Amino acid sequence: MADKQLSEGKSIGALTIDVDCSDALKGLKAVQREARGATAALKELDDVKKHTCPECKTITLEIEAWWSDKETPHEVKWCTHCGWSNATQT
Repeated sequence: MADKQLSEGKSIGALTIDVDCSDALKGLKAVQREARGATAALKELDDVKKHTCPECKTITLEIEAWWSDKETPHEVKWCTHCGWSNATQT
């Protein structure tokens, strides 16, 4: 008889569930902290790669960028260690 009442959509009572999610939230916050750290490390690595000289492989590359007009960016790179220089249009 109870099965018939449920299948017709009638309520037979209330159910209360008490769930402790504090450990799960602590874990998620730890994952978020690690993700932020990894993102910062990737940004730093990208910055290091951007300033690494392709000739002598030292982190001494200087970069100067400018726009000759509204649509044409230019970039000059030079190494303060070995003197390598390259003017590129990006």
